Amino acid sequence: MLPLVALLTLSGFHPQPGSFQAAPQAQKYADWKAIDDLAEAIRKDYKLPALAIAYQKIGEKPSAAVAGLRSSQNNSGPVEDDDRLLVCQIGQSMTATMIAHLIDEQKFGWNTTLAQALPEIPMLDVYKSITIEQLLRHKAELPQIDRFSQDQLKAMIAKAKNATALRKAYVTALLSMEPAPLAEGQTVSTNSEYVIVGYIAEAVIHQSFDSLMQRHVFNPMKMSTALISPVGSMGQVGGNNEVVPHVLGDFGYAPYVMPVTDIDSIMAPAGAGVSCSISDLLKFAVFHLKGIQGDAQILSPASYKRLHTMEAGDKAAIGWSIQPTPGGEIAQTFTGADGTFYAEMTIYPTSNIAIVAITNAGTTRRPSPTTVATWAVKAKFEQKQ
Repeated sequence: MLPLVALLTLSGFHPQPGSFQAAPQAQKYADWKAIDDLAEAIRKDYKLPALAIAYQKIGEKPSAAVAGLRSSQNNSGPVEDDDRLLVCQIGQSMTATMIAHLIDEQKFGWNTTLAQALPEIPMLDVYKSITIEQLLRHKAELPQIDRFSQDQLKAMIAKAKNATALRKAYVTALLSMEPAPLAEGQTVSTNSEYVIVGYIAEAVIHQSFDSLMQRHVFNPMKMSTALISPVGSMGQVGGNNEVVPHVLGDFGYAPYVMPVTDIDSIMAPAGAGVSCSISDLLKFAVFHLKGIQGDAQILSPASYKRLHTMEAGDKAAIGWSIQPTPGGEIAQTFTGADGTFYAEMTIYPTSNIAIVAITNAGTTRRPSPTTVATWAVKAKFEQKQ
């Protein structure tokens, strides 16, 4: 049996902050003066090893703060501004951005089908007409990843020699399985769809997913700390002198580094192993906020609109959940969680504000401490108005 944190990662676990009702403690921090003090207050109250917060109002300078320790039980020292933190399924939004850029470059289209994009992959007829957009919107009716046993996974990837080959083997096996039909209007957010679109990009462009993300997302947005590699490897969270993931135990949050497996490489397009500093995650959020406000950079205006628009009956756009917040304003947000990190990204198009927060703890609190941090920052701007 895989550890709980691994099961959460593979099952596409990413609760959305707007679905949680505001709790009294969320209002406790509304009078904060300095962002550093806010980060430390929330970290201390929730007994987190570390918490990072960053925000920016369009037209003003960004602000960021980190508080706490890289590990709660060793001498790795305090979290630094440029330390990499796992963004978990927020990586799906980054993958969608990369795909949109390739579509703008006419490498393939929103309506390109699996049969057209992957002619070398044998697949059941039911999958042949599924489009890239359906995959991005979680409408492909793919089987859940947890239907694969450990033995099946080992057999599937036995001959793969690199990350792209691992993903190809996974996609080939997935498309040979019977679909999981959805009820009318239903969407099931799984990681599988994003593994497929990530592999489509690799197969069409003949570059690795890592290279494609660097070229189309990280480099253009100047996200200098952004990295994709398995948790615990050198240069990545959980590696030597890096930020350590934590799980909640009987005596508080304890360090927990998942074994590095091929699953991390397979799941990279769905966010596994995607990390960056809190300031670089803010750059990504601000990039999208500016784009939907008409300041289109890198992507075309049409692609921004497509990524940030829900179809009738949907509960989310592409890589973004759209919903009202406790203050009544419509926000676009995305949350990533793998049981050891919890990351949150929110943009407020009406107020022109982007806010991000990450903790290296697998919190189960509702609202999460990252949600509380987001609401506290937003409340401060509302007070200024």
